[in-house]
Amino acid sequence: VFRRYKQESFSAALSRLRMEKAKTLLEQNLWKIREVAKKVGYRDPHSFGIAFKKYTGCTPSRYREQKYKAGN
Repeated sequence: VFRRYKQESFSAALSRLRMEKAKTLLEQNLWKIREVAKKVGYRDPHSFGIAFKKYTGCTPSRYREQKYKAGN
């Protein structure tokens, strides 16, 4: 039913929402990466890093680094 209305599976939608929230949290630079992982629903920071890299093409630390440099 979810796929019929959203054109994506529930798990894909959940992953997308988690990664978009993680990007926002990483840009704020207030929390450690393991804290960001926990805030978006990952128990294991390593699993979060793998999922984040798959979604964005870079690691969480690299993403944060790029956003910080872009802001300065």
